Amino acid sequence: MLGAIKDRLSEFSVLKEGLISCISDTGKKGMQTFPQKQMTKKIRLTQIEEEIEELLSKVSGASDVLMKYIDEKVSELDTERKALQEEIVTANVIDTEGRLKQITNHVKAWETLSFEDRQAVVDTLIKVIRIADGNIEITWNI
Repeated sequence: MLGAIKDRLSEFSVLKEGLISCISDTGKKGMQTFPQKQMTKKIRLTQIEEEIEELLSKVSGASDVLMKYIDEKVSELDTERKALQEEIVTANVIDTEGRLKQITNHVKAWETLSFEDRQAVVDTLIKVIRIADGNIEITWNI
């Protein structure tokens, strides 16, 4: 029975990591955090796509001079769009790798924590543990 409890409690390490990452995502005052930077880039990407769409809607009645301007502007916006998309993808990959390393480090640290520290984490994350008929049910605080 004790082994089953230990197995179930090990599941909360993943939840603990999520909690820690939520806490660490709050950046310093005045600085954009990773999610804020990503959102800013995504907003700009949407604006670029809208600008391209607007320019393309003017193609049907455009003169040669206007067509040249539209073509140049669309090319410029498309280049910016591609660069932003690449930045977003690269940042997501880097963030995922960083979070994986962070999770791994926290799991390693968990093994070195004192019983009191582990108990404090469990008290924070778990509301109640019910054991009945060989089943273990954990109600989480998060």
